[in-house]
Amino acid sequence: VGIINHNNVRARLTPCVTCVGQFEALLDPTPAVPAFPPEWDCERAQDNIQVSKDRLTALVPCDTESARTVWSTSVYNRGALYLEMQVELHGRTGWIVYGVGNRNMASQGKFATRAQLPYEEYFVIGYTSRGDIINAGAVERRGEEQWCNGDRMGLYIDFVTETYAAYKNGFPVVVGNCPGVGVGVSPMTTFVYGPHSMKLVPLPQVPNPPQRWDSNKCHSEVALSQYSLMATNKAESGYP
Repeated sequence: VGIINHNNVRARLTPCVTCVGQFEALLDPTPAVPAFPPEWDCERAQDNIQVSKDRLTALVPCDTESARTVWSTSVYNRGALYLEMQVELHGRTGWIVYGVGNRNMASQGKFATRAQLPYEEYFVIGYTSRGDIINAGAVERRGEEQWCNGDRMGLYIDFVTETYAAYKNGFPVVVGNCPGVGVGVSPMTTFVYGPHSMKLVPLPQVPNPPQRWDSNKCHSEVALSQYSLMATNKAESGYP
């Protein structure tokens, strides 16, 4: 399995199977790995962003003195998605943001090569190298784990439960809720100042999602908090 770069067939293949004799084939309705691995979209890369020939690496080679964003070619809105990016270069100035956002916000008619909005507003879910979490276009919390050169940053999204988990080098470091993510999102990254470089991992090893308490299987006297990581017994008697 690999990325197809031929102009006549790229992103136009349909899954099929040929049966000889008795045969049964079942399509997984909720794959954890996207059917088409994402790649950076050269048509949706703002000024100063360079995209490699294989479309896996996006970089700004110098200090841009502002934010620059690039979107991927793929849109996801069902099942589960896990994407992973490798930090190839984190400059001494500024920071990087990775996550997912709505590709329609990348353009209003004609694609704008300069940011028309504060970069946070492009993200449905974003995780900055400074440890900030962006949710629905605004910074939701600060002080999470930071990341830098050489780190492999992952993002797992469950479109059914509208939850997500962020990973650093294969280990979950942040969990949260993302209502409305089912509208359809694309992998994206923003470079603030620079120089910076991020590489998409086309077929990453998908980790297990972090465990969270199931609100549908909890007693009514048990209260869940901290994004369903904390369960508190509110009952004054008994053992719910």
